[in-house]
Amino acid sequence: MGPLSLRRGLETDLIINHGIEIPEFAAHMLLYDETGRNALARYMEGFLALARYTGPGFVLDTQRWRAQRHFSDAVGQSQIELRDANQRSVQFAMDLRDRFWAHSGPIVINGLIGPRGDAYTPEVAVAVGEAERYHSEQLGSSCGRRRASTENRRLPRLGDGPDALEATR
Repeated sequence: MGPLSLRRGLETDLIINHGIEIPEFAAHMLLYDETGRNALARYMEGFLALARYTGPGFVLDTQRWRAQRHFSDAVGQSQIELRDANQRSVQFAMDLRDRFWAHSGPIVINGLIGPRGDAYTPEVAVAVGEAERYHSEQLGSSCGRRRASTENRRLPRLGDGPDALEATR
């Protein structure tokens, strides 16, 4: 497989350029209503169309960055609802991929996970074992689904990096 295109800045674009509210920057919350799903689809479809036109393929992120325990109280979700959000996010990405797959290069579904807390101002250091247990909850939400990739972006704490890799094995 050759180079792949990817996207960045979904939450910022939807909030600033489209006036869409995203509580706590938790884009998975948009999956619960038609307006939110349509906004996510339009955003991703633009990148998928560009990747189709230019030919390299695309890394299609799931909207799971903040669909995790650390943010559950702030967005008012129980553990069961978080599991559902993670599953919805994977299914949403798979549905988008299926609509574009036949007419494009490879589309890799990326089971994106984020750090506990703010990626730019970490509150505490996390031991590798603890971080592995923490992130495995979110990764486990996709069990039973074929996952091509898992990525953990901007993890500032030492424990938050290796754990994500180990938890995917």
